[in-house]
Amino acid sequence: MKFALLLAIVLTLLAMGGPARAESEPAVSSASPASRVLSGEAWEQFCDRLKAAGKMITSDGVPDTELDRAEGYRYLLASLAASIDASLYRSDLDDAHLYYNVTKFRSPAMPSADARYLGAEITGKGLYRLSGTLGNSPHITIQEYSGVESQGSFDLRKAADAQGRFSITIGGPSQDADWMELSPQASLLYFREYFSDWDAARSSELLLERLDRQERGTPLAPAILARVLEETATKLEQELPYWKGRLDQIRARQKNLLGPPGTLGGVGLGDIIYGTGWFDLEPEQALLIELSPPEAAHWSFQLGNYWGEFLDFASYTSSLNGKQAKPSSDGGYRIVIAREDPGVPNWLDTAGHREGMIFYRYHLAKTTPTPSMKLVSISDLVDLLPADTPRITPEERRSDIARRRAHVARRWAP
Repeated sequence: MKFALLLAIVLTLLAMGGPARAESEPAVSSASPASRVLSGEAWEQFCDRLKAAGKMITSDGVPDTELDRAEGYRYLLASLAASIDASLYRSDLDDAHLYYNVTKFRSPAMPSADARYLGAEITGKGLYRLSGTLGNSPHITIQEYSGVESQGSFDLRKAADAQGRFSITIGGPSQDADWMELSPQASLLYFREYFSDWDAARSSELLLERLDRQERGTPLAPAILARVLEETATKLEQELPYWKGRLDQIRARQKNLLGPPGTLGGVGLGDIIYGTGWFDLEPEQALLIELSPPEAAHWSFQLGNYWGEFLDFASYTSSLNGKQAKPSSDGGYRIVIAREDPGVPNWLDTAGHREGMIFYRYHLAKTTPTPSMKLVSISDLVDLLPADTPRITPEERRSDIARRRAHVARRWAP
């Protein structure tokens, strides 16, 4: 699929401001926001908007399997939780905090299975300091967002000393070094670190401070709570169709097809080249991906569900990176997507799904090879692989899952 066309569709959805409100919906009260909170009216309207948003899960074209439907409602809950967090943190921008915005149960828009993601709600008028000690990830960045549009990013490794210690200023007047510019529209700082060697991964230790904050906080006022409810519902109404629109386009155009690598325009990280596809498999079918590895700091392939959430990569081998994948004797990589274990290296497990998203990334890449993919029969798979391809036993799969679970437990530990 052409990324320019995809981006145009995305921006059109954004311009629409989310789904239209039903004509039968009651008119907004003329009472003040504070009085609507105190009377309970604001809460009732908030709940009505959530109920309307949930109709997307049963809308036309959505897969109606038990798994896809159940995941849809989980996705709705996770999106609501993310919207609540963002709105609550935005209610007190004087006190900036980094928090996990991708977890096991919160993974919209296909975040990387290799990454730890932290976010902080901010204002473009603020002055901040980010400091700490970096871990051993090959790619660590902090990026600014205005809504869903990405802006500038900063490679934190460039500011670190030999021990990984760093301190940068974010926002305010320009500085000669260790400074990141903020646009006036900035609303979010987004921290990413990507792990290649899960067994040896060591996370960064970070501290974010607002340097120009008031000396004392401001007690919660009803008008502030009214804004939290409004922003939470609006964010949910806009982002649900935004991401669903993107995924439906990929599903319609790339069934069992893998697109070439490219940028994602204003929604991705500029240091990463991305590629997408969609799998739709019968039990006896598989997709065989062949890849000449990119010259990159990190690369990965992973699977997601219809809603754009990553599959459970701790309990299933639904993701692989360049450290985990095993090359063939000719130096190339063969990756197999299948619903059942084919008994060969580099299996991407669909975790009970018939269909879903394929997503790959090349980080800080000097070369960007286009992988090939073809639909094959499981019974023919062995004949399509190099003759010296090893067999993978169930015991080896269980050992791999144990290592994956151990890493994920460490990654998301408090």
